[in-house]
Amino acid sequence: MRVFPITTLLPEKNQAQRVASLGSGKLSAEVLQSKAQALKDSYLRVVKPQFIDSSLISETQEFYDKSRQNLMNLIRMGCLLPHPKDMFFYEQHHHSGIKLSGWILGVDAEDYLNGKIKKHENTVTSKENRLVRHIAALESMAEPVLLSQKLPDTLRLLSEEICRKEADLQVSDELYNIHRVWKMRGPEDIQQIQDVFSNFDSLYIADGHHRCAASSRYLIERYGANSGKGIMALIMDEDELLVKPFYRMLSNVDPNVLWNFLDNEKIHHWEVAHSLNYEDLKKGQILCITQEIRCVIEVSPEMLGDSALSKLDVRILETEILRKTFDLKDSSTEDRLSFMRGDTPLDSISRKLNDKEIDIAFLFAPNTMGEIRLVADQGDTMPAKSTFIEPKIPTGLVIEDYR
Repeated sequence: MRVFPITTLLPEKNQAQRVASLGSGKLSAEVLQSKAQALKDSYLRVVKPQFIDSSLISETQEFYDKSRQNLMNLIRMGCLLPHPKDMFFYEQHHHSGIKLSGWILGVDAEDYLNGKIKKHENTVTSKENRLVRHIAALESMAEPVLLSQKLPDTLRLLSEEICRKEADLQVSDELYNIHRVWKMRGPEDIQQIQDVFSNFDSLYIADGHHRCAASSRYLIERYGANSGKGIMALIMDEDELLVKPFYRMLSNVDPNVLWNFLDNEKIHHWEVAHSLNYEDLKKGQILCITQEIRCVIEVSPEMLGDSALSKLDVRILETEILRKTFDLKDSSTEDRLSFMRGDTPLDSISRKLNDKEIDIAFLFAPNTMGEIRLVADQGDTMPAKSTFIEPKIPTGLVIEDYR
């Protein structure tokens, strides 16, 4: 694997808290719009210019022009400062009390196109095209792709040395996480990191499939091969990642159809009287919640296939249960299916059931990165919204500058 130092725009240290922000999928649109309107130096004005000018229509040239104008304004005001090529160490003090950390650097776009950066999800072409246009308009990317592998102890020892000094940037977010960034101490550190990753045959996308696809396309189309410009990535040891599932929620279906199917097929299931969350579930157990009943469905050996993908609980739920009961064929296009993060409190799911917004909710134990890696190695892709992986980095904390 080839990795590079990257040219960046970094928030001015005293303004970093105002510039960087968690984005869509982490905070509600209402919260994000309020922040964008209140903070003239927020990077949210770059990624969501419609929050400031409601007349803007997404995907129009006017939208992209305004996005770029807002970026240039942040640079002119001194809120974002150009920074020469470098690599960074990132650490998050997660609100759960644990630390998540990794290396922010550039990875070779050709390695993605050649399959060395392995994916476990397919991308939607229209979304990929939108991202390419936005990257081209801004000539930058403000959120790294999350990649993983088993990292050697040499990188851990290097990180301990780096963290002995004060962080170059520090911000906190609304979810009570603290984010810190350190620049590398010199060319020797950069060379050491490059030497370590040159021994890797592959890296695995944990989060950011569309960003990875779009930025690789942009770099190859704009600069060609061997340009020395890489896809900005945060590379972490796979054992440090927080992998969570998503609730799968079905509407406009009759739960009795499911109960009849389970009874007729003699699929073992049992009711539970107490609340469960994904941490209470073991592999092979699927929690099913309706307005009246909570039960656990047990996966039988007969439901398992030979491939890594066919052994995943999320795949078994879709192909062996939902397809046969409710004719659900493709979770990425099914109108009756919606998703919520697996760490959403059960009270929120219960309210949706009681308000008739949904009829059934399913939850399972999270996939492991080992399982995800096997799926990617076999060239398969997981169903949509199979995993929610942390850490999530504030947008605008480290911005790769392609200019």
